[in-house]
Amino acid sequence: MILSDQYPGINSKEFKKFLNNNGIPIIFTAINSPFSNGLNERLNQTLVNKIRCKMNETEKKSVWTTVAQICTEKYNETEHTVTGFAPKYLLQGKNLSILPHELKEVGDLVFVENGNRLNRKKLDELKIRPFQIIDKMSQSIYKIDTGHKKSESNLYHITKLTSILSGNTQKETIETHIIGVADTVRTIDF
Repeated sequence: MILSDQYPGINSKEFKKFLNNNGIPIIFTAINSPFSNGLNERLNQTLVNKIRCKMNETEKKSVWTTVAQICTEKYNETEHTVTGFAPKYLLQGKNLSILPHELKEVGDLVFVENGNRLNRKKLDELKIRPFQIIDKMSQSIYKIDTGHKKSESNLYHITKLTSILSGNTQKETIETHIIGVADTVRTIDF
């Protein structure tokens, strides 16, 4: 069974014929009620966030549809908390061993979430600068050297941080690949 919104491509005669020939029922949600299909809407939000980050991580621009395919592939290779497995493993039996991206150490350079999502346009950058981690306060809270005078303004939850690289050459590599203009810093394609 397929649960779908009223998207015209899904509602086409050709697609309905395909579903009918294969014995697959389709149910359409009511118009303007995304909450009727919450799992799908949440997946869309996750993919839009990944596409936005990928589009803004380099100066070299790509077609968003190409970036969407890359992001979808990466999403399917990521372990999900509900199943404990990556979708690619469940569907194709391919097991990918990926180190957790949450591993961060004092001295690492990280991007920090760029403010409140309500104040951004859909494709604005979500993460800013590379800042250095100066202290690990707990398993999930890190102190970042952002230049704020108030120390509480320098505390970030691990989910608000994105690592750049790991290892001893991190700072050298970043300095080689960063263009700085006043307070705006953007990375160039590694």
